[in-house]
Amino acid sequence: MNALVINLKSSIDRLEFQKNQLDTLNIDYTIIEAVEASKLDENFYQEKSMSWERPLRRSELACCLSHVLAWKTVIKEDKPYLILEDDAILHKDTPSALSALSKKGNYDCVNFETRNRKKIINKTKIPLSEAYTLSKIIHNKSGAAAYLLWPSGAQILYNYYKKNGAALADAILANCDHFKHFQIEPALAIQIDCCADYNIVPPIETASNISQQPKPTSNNRLMFAFRRLKAQVKILFKQLITFFSSKRTNVPFYGNDTEND
Repeated sequence: MNALVINLKSSIDRLEFQKNQLDTLNIDYTIIEAVEASKLDENFYQEKSMSWERPLRRSELACCLSHVLAWKTVIKEDKPYLILEDDAILHKDTPSALSALSKKGNYDCVNFETRNRKKIINKTKIPLSEAYTLSKIIHNKSGAAAYLLWPSGAQILYNYYKKNGAALADAILANCDHFKHFQIEPALAIQIDCCADYNIVPPIETASNISQQPKPTSNNRLMFAFRRLKAQVKILFKQLITFFSSKRTNVPFYGNDTEND
């Protein structure tokens, strides 16, 4: 399985890091040039940024649109790809996990990432290899930096975007219905901004391209409050119907020189 790397043209250091990492892991890759926030037409931005639970920053909308480009590529190529943001750090076991997953055809998406935040996943663990298992994700809205996506899953995500509009990329991954979404355990990826949480030395210095921009405001607060309430009710419903079969857990990432060695 190959990778699609989402990279801003100006983020040369991130691209070099990702190229070196994937070359070392012997993972073939294609670069998806990320949408630049500064180049979004103002009218387009105003139209597309109001679809979610709050107004999106220009950088958040650009990130969403960049993932949409990756989804369209998976659909067009009609084969699974590992979707990576350019600040994703991969475990050395990633190639063997991809090889094991290449023999699976009954998933839409497998999340490789953890962010030191609790996720709600099914208690049932599906063996993948001697060291790794898969668990169905009930709810997870904590990052979209590394996930393996099949064409079926890409079509579901793209259809959701077309129907509901733009949102944070991880929110779209979290909110799709009838989406066979699984978590690999232990996780095989973190973002560079999480290195301190896992006692890993950052390979390069990075700053978020998203959080540097202030959150935009809107006069229509009631509309956004209703959307947030609707989303929370949906999450609560998922938790209730899976109360006995699921658990809230912090998926571990062992790094390259600890427990997985």
